[in-house]
Amino acid sequence: MVVSARDESEQSSFVAQRIEELREQGVPLSEIAVLFRSSSHSFDLEIELGKQGIPFRKFGGIRFAESAHIKDALAFLRVVVKPSDTLSWFRILKLIDHIGDATVYQILDHLGVERKEFRSTRTRESLFKKLHRFPARASYKLQLGRLARVLTSVLESKSPAEQLSVVVGS
Repeated sequence: MVVSARDESEQSSFVAQRIEELREQGVPLSEIAVLFRSSSHSFDLEIELGKQGIPFRKFGGIRFAESAHIKDALAFLRVVVKPSDTLSWFRILKLIDHIGDATVYQILDHLGVERKEFRSTRTRESLFKKLHRFPARASYKLQLGRLARVLTSVLESKSPAEQLSVVVGS
């Protein structure tokens, strides 16, 4: 079936109407799907379905590995494995309230992550403890200490599942 529509609104109204017709014919909503090439195109239909009171579930959207919270979790793990990864440090430090770009650079300089290698568990643990000694402002000092404890806990965890659990639980 080929259907022409003048705009997205007309297209969304047609799709919602067709879903309603199928539902009236006894087709369960769980058996009806609307496919989009890109999730950004689904917005208008989501609005229309909401207006008409048709419940729906959306699958997809931003790719799993591209979503911010996944990137954040991976940044924690990367810092533990490779402490010289300044991009990952930047990402996790910017999660702390009251830490801006300038402070991130000061912290990275204090830690010396670009000047040293941290091959052993002991040297990485020492690096994470060094976060406690950064002359932090009161507004983020506790959070910086908490970050040090989380990174040390991830380092001490035996399996990747345990490491991820520590990051997600923090």
